[in-house]
Amino acid sequence: MNRLENMIRLKQQGYSYAEIAGLYKISRQRVHQLISGYGKNLKHINRHNGQYWKIRNSVIKRDGGKCQKCGSKEKLVVHHINGNDTDNSLSNLITICNKCHLDLHRPKLTTKQYSDFGKLGGRGNTREKRLESEVTTREGI
Repeated sequence: MNRLENMIRLKQQGYSYAEIAGLYKISRQRVHQLISGYGKNLKHINRHNGQYWKIRNSVIKRDGGKCQKCGSKEKLVVHHINGNDTDNSLSNLITICNKCHLDLHRPKLTTKQYSDFGKLGGRGNTREKRLESEVTTREGI
């Protein structure tokens, strides 16, 4: 298993970008870029051009300037419903607040996984040590 595949697997298990970044000694932003494949697909809309802002503003206006999940009017983002960042059709975009957006992307854990995931401390079995041990074992570091 290569480094990128291992990063993706760890993210799917619920580890944060920051935790993965700390393990690999790279920035959190770089981990996010690698896992999301940013830059590989040239169809991403450049946020520095007018097209991005035009689409974003039209979606927020269409949705009444509020989160379509909780109704908040603060920290709004535009979310791709089908998860495809290159599909910028208006029918694929929805306005949600940052909190709801994070909830949408947070992995869904079973009760047992959540219990295992949340255990910190106690006999040195911290989440960070488990993460490091798992990566070391899989990558032969």
